[in-house]
Amino acid sequence: DRFITSVKNKIRHFKIPIKLKELFQNARNVLVYTQYNDGTKELVDAGIEWMLCNLSPNYFISRYCWIPFPGKGNVPFQLYYFQNEILRDTKIYKKLVFLKTRQCGISTLFSLYCFWRANFHESESIDVVSLQQKKARKFVSKIEPTIKRLPPVLKTPITHKNQSLVKWANGSEILSESASPRAGRGDSLSLLVLDEAAHYLSDNMIRGIVSAASPTLSRTGGDMIIILSLLHISEPTRPR
Repeated sequence: DRFITSVKNKIRHFKIPIKLKELFQNARNVLVYTQYNDGTKELVDAGIEWMLCNLSPNYFISRYCWIPFPGKGNVPFQLYYFQNEILRDTKIYKKLVFLKTRQCGISTLFSLYCFWRANFHESESIDVVSLQQKKARKFVSKIEPTIKRLPPVLKTPITHKNQSLVKWANGSEILSESASPRAGRGDSLSLLVLDEAAHYLSDNMIRGIVSAASPTLSRTGGDMIIILSLLHISEPTRPR
């Protein structure tokens, strides 16, 4: 059967942690055509496709996500091999620090990861901190093309949306804010993202944000992601 073969291939290719029998228990018996970001269409069960996306950010991002690209408009986001590995690391580790070069798509990747968590999981409280409020908003704005193109059967309704805060009907939210001593102090924080952390005013500010958020993250079992740009990290002074 073509339908079952397709589902098996998705599980195997994206290493989705679920058995076929368990997956089919989530079927809604509602068949719909979904369109992937490469333009192809497929007849899928709404419940099964939702569960595949829910379990695998790799599957969701590579099949459904779009990003704004200068000079080209909105284009499909295709995962490089290292981005696939990074997403798998988020399943293993609670705290991740990424030392990256410029223009390798890490900030974009994590903006889509934040959207995946908020759209497919209940009561996610995600705080994105960047050097300036403008940059924090830009981080979150990268999810806009995906929101507009996401098939209705995969879309959790958005109940509130402005430049700094997006809320979903499932109780999840993404807050964007500038780096300050009071950043990351949410009472129910489930994910803290420090973007471009090497640009913050001082190491003490990073330590202060991390220290303030750590008790909440420990209580909620939340995660922390720190993104550093390699070109903006100064080398230690060597003695002469």
